[in-house]
Amino acid sequence: MITGGMSVDPTDKTPIAIRRLGGAKVIAYGVPIKPTTMVMIALLNEAPILAVSAGGIYYSDYNAIDIFLPRLMQI
Repeated sequence: MITGGMSVDPTDKTPIAIRRLGGAKVIAYGVPIKPTTMVMIALLNEAPILAVSAGGIYYSDYNAIDIFLPRLMQI
């Protein structure tokens, strides 16, 4: 799980860096859940990558981390 640079700005560094990883396959980018709307889920050599905005870490509201992290840990 990584965080930082996940807003809607196309110049944000985290999505760019994930896409540049050799062999990384982006599964999803953006989910309609606040906070953490701009989640990216990718696979790199079958290892899951969950990229979230910092909001998901700092807010206790139910968010995309609560939904995706448990499922990705089962891969």
